[in-house]
Amino acid sequence: MLLSKEPTTLERRLLRTLKSYSAEMASDDEPTNKIPANMQGLLTLVQQMRQSVAAGLYMPAIMVALTLPDVMGALGSEDGKASGSKYRTWLSDHAGYPADDAVLIWGIRCSLLHQGRANKGDIEVAFTVPGTGQLHKLSIEAHDGVRVAWYSIEGFVEDIAAAVIAWLERFALTARAQRNLERFARLRPEGVSAVHGPVLA
Repeated sequence: MLLSKEPTTLERRLLRTLKSYSAEMASDDEPTNKIPANMQGLLTLVQQMRQSVAAGLYMPAIMVALTLPDVMGALGSEDGKASGSKYRTWLSDHAGYPADDAVLIWGIRCSLLHQGRANKGDIEVAFTVPGTGQLHKLSIEAHDGVRVAWYSIEGFVEDIAAAVIAWLERFALTARAQRNLERFARLRPEGVSAVHGPVLA
C-alpha cells in the first residue's frame, strides 16, 4: 500500500530518516513513497486526521488528535498498552505541551470521547474553527470564575501530527516500537486467516 502520489512534507521527512537508518529502505528498487507495512496504519490515521480538517470534518479530526497520544504512549511502552500517565507524559515530552495542559487535554480526551462533553470540571475547552481566529494554548477567566481554555483545531492537529512523525523518526526502528507496530491495525489487501480480500485488521 502506497501513500498519496505526493507524500506530505511530514511523510517525506520521515522517509528520509528511515532511509538514513535502514539499509533496506535505501534499496534502489524501493519506491521513494513506500512506507514500511507496519507503519502504514499509523500514518494513514495521521493523514486522514489532517485531511478531515481540510474537509471541514472537525469533530473526527479532534477525536483522532485526542486519541493519538494514547496510541503513541502504548507504542513506546514495554507492555504495548495505554494509560493516563503514558498519555500525559507523551504529550509533554513529544508534543511540547506543559504538564498542566497535558492534564487538561487528558481530561478532555476522556470527557469528549466517552461522554461527548468538551469540559473538565470547572474548565471549559473551546476548539477554534479554522478561519475564525486561531487562539491556541490560551486560558482565560470568562465569567463567574469559569475558565475557558482555547485550542486551535488546526494548531492542535498539526502539533500532534508533527509529534507523531518526530517520535517515529527517533524510535520507529527500535525493537520495542517494531514489536508494537506489528500489531497496529491497517488495511490488509491480502485479507487475514480465512478471510480473503481487503480488510482492516
